[in-house]
Formats: sequence, C-alpha cells, structure tokens
Amino acid sequence: MFKVFKTSGIEGNYSISSYPLFVNNSCWSVYPAKHKTTKKQYSVWQFQKKEIEQRLTNEGVISKSNKHMIMNDIFENLRTFIGNQMKLKHPNFVTVIEPLEDHKSRVLFVTENVINDVENINKEELDEIMIAQGLLQVCTGLKFLHESVNSVHLNLNPSSILITDNYDWKISGLTFMEKIVSGAIEKYIDPIDNRLPTFLSIDFRFSSPNLMLKHRVDYIDDLFSLCCMVYYLYTSGNLLIKCEKCSSISDYERGVAKMNQLLQSANSTNNHASFQKIPKSFYHRLIEVLQNTQESNTDVIQLHKSYNIDDLMESEIFNNPLIKVLNTLDGYTTFSAHERINYLKGLKNEIEKFPKTLIINKFIPILIGSVDIAQFKKKEKPPTEIEELIVEVCDNLLIISKSLSQLTFTDKVFPYILSILKKTPFDGFKILLLKNLSVIQSGLNANSSSNSNNEMFQKFSLDLFEKCIGDTNSMVVQELTLTYIKTIMQFQQYSTITNNILPKLCTLYSTTTSLKVKSLSVNAFITMVSDLDTKVLDDHIIVETLLPLIYNTSPAIFSNTKFTQSIIRLYNSIFKKLSGSSTKKFNVKGTDVDLYDVIMELGFNIWKLAKYMFNKQDLNNVYQLWSQIEQFMKKELDSKASNSIPESSPAFESTNFNSNIAAAAISPAAKEQKPVQGPNMTVAATNDYTTPKPGTSTNTFSTMATMKPKKMVLGNQNPKIASTPRLVFGQTNQTINSVASNTIDWTTAESGVMKPTTQNGKKNTTSTSFNVMPAMAPTRSSVNVHVNGAQPPAGDNNTIDDEWGAFEIGSTTKKNEWDDLLT
Repeated sequence: MFKVFKTSGIEGNYSISSYPLFVNNSCWSVYPAKHKTTKKQYSVWQFQKKEIEQRLTNEGVISKSNKHMIMNDIFENLRTFIGNQMKLKHPNFVTVIEPLEDHKSRVLFVTENVINDVENINKEELDEIMIAQGLLQVCTGLKFLHESVNSVHLNLNPSSILITDNYDWKISGLTFMEKIVSGAIEKYIDPIDNRLPTFLSIDFRFSSPNLMLKHRVDYIDDLFSLCCMVYYLYTSGNLLIKCEKCSSISDYERGVAKMNQLLQSANSTNNHASFQKIPKSFYHRLIEVLQNTQESNTDVIQLHKSYNIDDLMESEIFNNPLIKVLNTLDGYTTFSAHERINYLKGLKNEIEKFPKTLIINKFIPILIGSVDIAQFKKKEKPPTEIEELIVEVCDNLLIISKSLSQLTFTDKVFPYILSILKKTPFDGFKILLLKNLSVIQSGLNANSSSNSNNEMFQKFSLDLFEKCIGDTNSMVVQELTLTYIKTIMQFQQYSTITNNILPKLCTLYSTTTSLKVKSLSVNAFITMVSDLDTKVLDDHIIVETLLPLIYNTSPAIFSNTKFTQSIIRLYNSIFKKLSGSSTKKFNVKGTDVDLYDVIMELGFNIWKLAKYMFNKQDLNNVYQLWSQIEQFMKKELDSKASNSIPESSPAFESTNFNSNIAAAAISPAAKEQKPVQGPNMTVAATNDYTTPKPGTSTNTFSTMATMKPKKMVLGNQNPKIASTPRLVFGQTNQTINSVASNTIDWTTAESGVMKPTTQNGKKNTTSTSFNVMPAMAPTRSSVNVHVNGAQPPAGDNNTIDDEWGAFEIGSTTKKNEWDDLLT
C-alpha cells in the first residue's frame, strides 16, 4: 500500500539515479533521470527539508519559537524560485518539466536534462570558444529578460548558470527577479545570518554597487554581474570583488574599492597582470563596462553613455567565425532539409576546430538527430534530398571521429552508422563508408591483436563488402570496394576469405564489363596470394580455382598495358608462392597434375604476354620472371634425375605431352641406332654417337663430333619407328642426368614457320621441321637431339647456332598443340 504512494508522481514516472550529478547552490541535489514512457533524459531536483531543519537546529538558528517562521521563509523562497522559472519560456532559460512536488521530508521538481553548473564545472575544461559561446547564450537570455519581460535577474552568478547535456548554457536562479515598470526602482538588500542557507540571499561577490550600495534596481545591475562572471571564467575562478558570498555591507564596500583601483590601473595599460587571460578583443570593453555600470544615470542630462546588453553582444569576442557557426547551430532544428545540407557542407571545414567537449556534447547529438532512421523501412530508398542529408551528416561525424576516444565513438557514432547500413544502404552512403574505412577501424581500435573490437569491425566490414561487391548499378562502389579490400580481408577468418570473399571476386572478375574493375580484381588476387600474412590462399586453391580463371581471360583485354602489367604481377606472386610449395601434385578437374607442369604452363602463359609489352622495362620484367621459372624447372628436373635415374641409364624416352609440355621419361637401356652421317661428321664419329663400342657398357658413349643443327625438327603425327621413341644426348664418358642439362632457349619461340624437311632430294615422311626466329639473344648450345628409328635430314640440319635452333623429336605430338605453344 505504501509502495503505491512512494511511486506516485515524479518518482512513479521517472527512473531516478541513486546518486546526484552535482549539488546546485548548496541546497539542490540534481539527479539524472529517464522518463519511463518516452525514455528521454531529464533532471530531478531534490531538496531535503529534514536535513536543513536538523542542521539549523544544531547550529541554534531554529528554536521552538521561530521554527515555523524560518521554515516557511525557506519554502516560500523555493516556491518563488520554481514559480519564476516556470513563467519564462525561452531557449536560454532552463525549462521546468514537472512543477514542485512537496513531500513530508523532501521537495522535488523536474527540469530538462542538465549536467552541471558554471560554479561546479572544472574551469580547466573551458576553453575560449566554450566560454564565449556560453556567455553569448547568457547575453541572449538577458536580452529577452530585459526587453521582452522588462525584468532584471539581480542574482546572476556561476551557480545560476546551468549547463545542459549538449553544453548549452541556460539561466536559472530567478528567486530575486524584479520587474521594472518605468526607470530604476529602489531595493534594499540586507545581509542575512551566515548560518542560514546561502540560497536565501543574493551573492555579494557578483552584485553591482548600484544595487548593494545605491539600492537601485536597474538593467545595468545584470551587466555588471555578467562582467564579473566574464572575469571569473577567463581567470579560472578568480573574483573581482574579494568578499564572502553572504558578507557584510562593509566587507563588500572594501572589496569594491579594491576592484576600482585595479580597474583604474588596468585601464592605463593594455597588459595588466590581473587581466592577462582576458582576450585582447574584450580587454577594454570589459573594463569600460565594469567602470560605467556601478551607478544608474538618473540625471536629466546624461553625461556618459548608458550601457545595455547589446553593447556586450556587439563585442569582437562574439564575432569569431566559430561562434557564428555555433549560433547558427542553435537554430539547426528549425531548418529545412536543403538548408541543413548547405550548413553541413560548410561545417565540414570548421568542425575540427571546436573543442572536444563541444563536439561530443553538442555537435554529435544534433547531427544524429538530423534524420530519424527509424522512419524508413528496411531496404527502402530514401528521397534524394534525404540521402544527401544523411551523407553530409555522416561525413561530419566521421571527420570528428578522428579525434574521439574509442568509447565515445563506439557509444555515440558507430551505432548510428550501423543502423543506416542495415536499413538504407544507398550508393552515396556506401561510398562514404568505404573511403573512411580506416577511420572506422581506428575509431573501434581494431588492430592486429585479437579483441572484441576486432569482431565488431570484422562483422561491419564483411557486411559492407557484401552490400557493395554485388552492386552492379554502381561501378564506383565496386571499384572502391576492391581498392580497400585489403583492409576488409585483414580482419576476416581464412574460411571467410576462401568461402565468401574469393568466390564473389571470381564472379565479379568473370562477369564485369569494366576494365578498371577487372584490373582492381587482379590486384585483389595479388593481395590474397601474397599480402595477407598467415591468411594467404592455399596452393590448391591457387592452382584449382585462381589460375584457370586467369587463363580464361579474353586475349583482347591484354592490349591494355596496365591490365597486362597487373596480370604479370599476379603471375609473379603465384610463381613465388608455388615455387616454395611442399605440395608436388594438384587435382585439376579430376586430373592429377605435377607442380612442374603447373609452373611450366604458368611460364608459357607469361611468355605469351611478352608480345603485349611495348615498354623496355616491362619486357625486361617478363624476361626476368621467365628466367626465374626456367631456373626452377631446371632445378626440378635435375632433382628428379639425381633422385630417380641409376648411373647405368644413359637414355631417356619421350612419353607424353601435358599442357603442351614434353616430359622426359626413363628408358631401361639404350638401343642400337642406325648410322647417321651428316656433312660435318665422319662415319666413325656417327657410329660412335649411335652405337656403343664393343666391350663398353650401354651406359656410356664414345666421344661424338660437335654438330650444329639449324632446324627444329618435330616428328609427324603418326611416326613409324621401329623402337620406343627416346631422346639421346652424346657426351664424353658421362652419365646423362637430365634433358634440361642442355638448355634450349624458349625465348627464340616468338614465331615459327612450318615446312617439311627433305632427305636426299625426297620429302621426309618421318619428320617435320620448324624455323624459329629468335625473339631475344639466342642461347649457344651444341647438342644433337633425335629420335631412335627416325633419320635426321642431310645437310646442316643437325646443329644449333646463333641464328637458328633445331630440335628433333619423334612422338605422337599433334601439330596444333605446338602451334598453341609457340604462339
């Protein structure tokens, strides 16, 4: 039953914090609160009657005879304070939400959300811009009070200026407000017992001598008080009038006399020590107003200027461009969408100049409140003007996010950005996020070490990637996504990269009609192959997924030099990755393929791109890469031969072609060859080459004559030979290790002309020859290569010299395979 009464009224409608934010005027405890229905933030003010009564009783102020009178005076003062505050409806005055609620032990009322007052705030947090803006807001409030209400505050002091949650300064403490009907009126201020609460009296330290000593109520009383507050704020809490808050009149007079001496001294110099912290633009105006607002001008003929609030508001201190921006911001909520867009475009150039406190407490709430995202349905496209407004709002938010702490960014900015991305991810917004991806990463403090913030950025960036990469309506979105793909992938799991990101990139590469998108996709592949540390693509994925995709690229695209250069860089990254691979076999479309064959095919695809290179440096890059591949292939073949061939096996037999590559195979033994004689050889030398000498092992050969074959001879499609085809090399009493030990320079394979060879004036039915022009400096070599059972042509067709190369092989190789190989 009693719980119902306890939770009625203010306590029933508001969730009130257990601890006050601050104590105002030594009597009101101000608690943060949230309305239970609207969820909006407010402040609940609470005055403890029992505590005051107990303290005054202990100090001997209250007795049985005067208790009722004193407590009534206190409560009447409180009612006047709340009543005057409720009468004034103005943006620069604190708004009362719930009127005074009187309970047995306490008094409550509710105002708009306030976080502090000027008296309690740390003065070191206030910079010149914040003070100037706050003072201008107070001046605006006083102008309304003087000109529209015809009243004077009379007790303007730091405790009567409250600071809202967005750092607006608002006037309060209207207990002693007086209405002026015509001219100045008289009012006597008597000192109170210093044991009574200070809120029962005017603060002497900020009161005008015109009120305290001349007993006149005038508008200049508020001007004097305001100037005393200016000095107090810029000098970090120092006072012009040195006296107690509730002092005696004599103490107050002494304090005023010392102040006037100080003002007279400061007026004769531009840099008085006591006024060093006062802005130069306000120095003389402050001293001038302080000296001329100490007494009302009641003479019929005015001997000096009569000051009003406009004289202060027109000071240069308030003409700062940043102050003008803040003044405009105060009316931002009344602007149309078009006016907001124009204001925000200009704000981007100035917003970083404001102190962080203003940015956090003023700018961010107003910016986030510019567009109500909740009004849009999911995936609903907002009107064009609203889209532009959202982009400008978020652009400003991301600019100021560079200076925000992780906590502030995570609590205030990031949730708003995330809500827009999930609800209305239009192109302009996605472009903005992609360009500021590093800012968001920094704001969330996402880094290489694993933490919860990494997970937030991981989910956000993957969501952004998925919404952008499939956006076929905007090439710009796709281009930017690929440009910043590395930042996205760095925070993803390896499984996400291979199962989600890579397939989407492959689809984009194969379907896009934009050359720039295709080129950026290649750069993304390079990143995935070599630039993701422990998350680089697996060798199997490279061979089975990536290489087939690149090999299927239309040749017409290679006419673009920049794209071809990107492909070369990709091939280079793939070669470096695969050359160090421990995997020697790969499964490509159900077929096992050796690593050697994969790299050989990679090499020929690289060589095909040479004809698209017109820059000498680019061509050299191709040659260097080819040279590295050639060295790798030689090393692989040498390794195979040394590991698998017995010393007694001198001969090799040709087995098959895989991807246009002739693979060498081991022959069980060298068989006897028919004598072959050329014009540069004797019959004995020829016999030495083809036939083992009696009494020697078939594993060695006698010295053969040096030959210079000039034509590359290829066996026809259906060679008729008596024995298994094999390649035979002649060396002096040495075991043959590898076909690649005598390197044939494939760089000569730039162009080829096919024609049949002749022997003794007749067309040779067992071989076909290719004349191959060298594309670069040829490799010197002396080697005779032919097929057992097939006769080489007569003449000089058995040598390789500096201009032509010859290679004779008998096998089932088809003509079109070699055409593909050489072109």
